[in-house]
Amino acid sequence: MSARREVRLRRRQRVAEGDRPVAHGTWAGYLTDKCRCELCRAFRSAYMKDYRARKAAARP
Repeated sequence: MSARREVRLRRRQRVAEGDRPVAHGTWAGYLTDKCRCELCRAFRSAYMKDYRARKAAARP
């Protein structure tokens, strides 16, 4: 197992065990902690909508 994967698995374990709180409604909560609660999904949805708008505005 790669070192990177080991770190991710340990991080998920800590969150699951309650050693580290999940920052709900943030990029870290969604991406790093793999949280899919309503707050985290709403954050990602809004972020991606904004990202696509910025990307479209940058096109010539």
